[in-house]
Amino acid sequence: MNIRQHHLPPLATLLALGLLSAGCGHQGYTFSTTATYDVPTLGFRADITAVGKVPPGADLSDDGTSRIVLSRLDNPGVAVATLQTSNKVASVSSGETITYTIGNRTPVTLPWGSTESEESFRRILTAAGFTNDVPQAFQEALNAVYGPALGPKSTGAGSSTYVTVVKVKPTFQR
Repeated sequence: MNIRQHHLPPLATLLALGLLSAGCGHQGYTFSTTATYDVPTLGFRADITAVGKVPPGADLSDDGTSRIVLSRLDNPGVAVATLQTSNKVASVSSGETITYTIGNRTPVTLPWGSTESEESFRRILTAAGFTNDVPQAFQEALNAVYGPALGPKSTGAGSSTYVTVVKVKPTFQR
């Protein structure tokens, strides 16, 4: 065996692996997630449907939106509040808003995004009659309802101290 024959297979293998890994780069994908979370301490269930696109090379979506229906745990089939997130709103610093409706009342739009979400979510829960003030439960509930619009990597699939996962079904397509 000459030296060329001896080194060709490892070289060919390395080249093939290099081409495969270059072709398997993260090309982005669209997602659709349905999730249901119970937050017993605060007394509500959140049913969430989120859709969006995770861009190439990113872990999270920058254009995902979600529809969140809050209901009382003792009557989970009846919506108390319906929330709809949106993105790309120039008048809001984060570029995101959330619009909520309680019963037949006029819809209210609030800022939604990194710094604004906490205050807006508190306002929504209070308006909907969920007034228990347990800071850690509130924070975990906020993370649960905020995450799905960012994509599958930020959707909570495991229960925590204050949030119980009833179901999570992420689907995505490249």
